[in-house]
Amino acid sequence: MAGAAASSSDALIDEDPQAALEELTKALEQNPDDAQYYCQRAYCHILLGKYHDGIADVKSLELNPNNPTAFLKKGMCEYHEKDYASALDTFAEGQKLDSADETQNRSEYAVSASQRTQSKIKYDWYQTESQVIITLMIKNIQKNDINVEFSEKELPALVKLPSGDDYNLKLRLLHPVVPEQSMFKVFLTKIEIKMKKPEAVRWEKLEGQGDEPTPKQFTADVKNLYPSSSHYTRNWDQLVEETKDHNIV
Repeated sequence: MAGAAASSSDALIDEDPQAALEELTKALEQNPDDAQYYCQRAYCHILLGKYHDGIADVKSLELNPNNPTAFLKKGMCEYHEKDYASALDTFAEGQKLDSADETQNRSEYAVSASQRTQSKIKYDWYQTESQVIITLMIKNIQKNDINVEFSEKELPALVKLPSGDDYNLKLRLLHPVVPEQSMFKVFLTKIEIKMKKPEAVRWEKLEGQGDEPTPKQFTADVKNLYPSSSHYTRNWDQLVEETKDHNIV
């Protein structure tokens, strides 16, 4: 049983968090000092919306205080418990510990414009009850360098890069959006595109080709708000800044 739990990835936990929770609980009965099991079980709690239990399970920090993934999950729990001050501290601490990975993961943001055009530009997306947000990882862009034409089912965006090259993003959206209430903002290190949902439904994915799954009512759990941490490039700066916004209010 312990071996099965140890092989669990966040992607597998995504498929059935309740079953994974039960398996990891059994594994911890046999190995109560296994930091990885606690960290994985905390992720189960996050997907199930049990943020208080998730915080308790980041006991893995006592067993392995240098685990940035545990700080990420602890901060996500605190954020959704609306303990923004603690979440800010946790994300900041995780950012310090993750300096080596951060350098690698965020290399796209630090390279010159000429190097950037040689590689595919990254973008992430997440959602809230009322919006779908796409973040283009492009820095040093002026507002007049980007043109976004919002429509109900398509998102075409053209960005003039500092190198002079054009970057084209064209997405066929899974569900309709409200073009008149959609917008974009340009920041120093990114472009943020916010599309208004006509209804509070959960998007299972960003793009769709014709046949749409029956939409489900939105539930504010981290599985829907954030990409799975199994393929999520930790953008600590974004987490810290967005948590600061809540903490100021």
